[in-house]
Amino acid sequence: MSERVRKYWLDVNGAKVANRFTNKHHSAWEEAWYQKSYELQRYRGLGGFVNQMLIDVHAELHKNIRPPIIPSKNLIWELILSNAGRQHLDPLLQLNFHIERLNELSDPQSDGYHTEMANEAGKLHDNLVEQRSFINLGRVVLLDSKPQ
Repeated sequence: MSERVRKYWLDVNGAKVANRFTNKHHSAWEEAWYQKSYELQRYRGLGGFVNQMLIDVHAELHKNIRPPIIPSKNLIWELILSNAGRQHLDPLLQLNFHIERLNELSDPQSDGYHTEMANEAGKLHDNLVEQRSFINLGRVVLLDSKPQ
């Protein structure tokens, strides 16, 4: 007979939280929107775009913030490729990296292609900054797992 494993998390105040009070937030939602292609699925699961959170704060995030835009393939690949080698970082550090990268990309260039990407990068940047305020309040980190 296998043992049940209990997961525990630490919240931002250092309090121990049982797994049943947390769930995963995907910064790219609604889920169904991202099932249409490989690029969209990979983008949705990008490091930093998935954060374990307290359920009540997660619900407040979705109540107060609209879903982000679905970026073009060009912007998706820009973020995927710029994330290479950063998968080992804390999800919040990765999210901050994406926010900074989007800020850089939101500076329009002279041609139309870059101007279009800058516009969508700016919109996505602003949405992620809004989300980050809730993520900072509700994020949890894995403390330990104990057999029961």
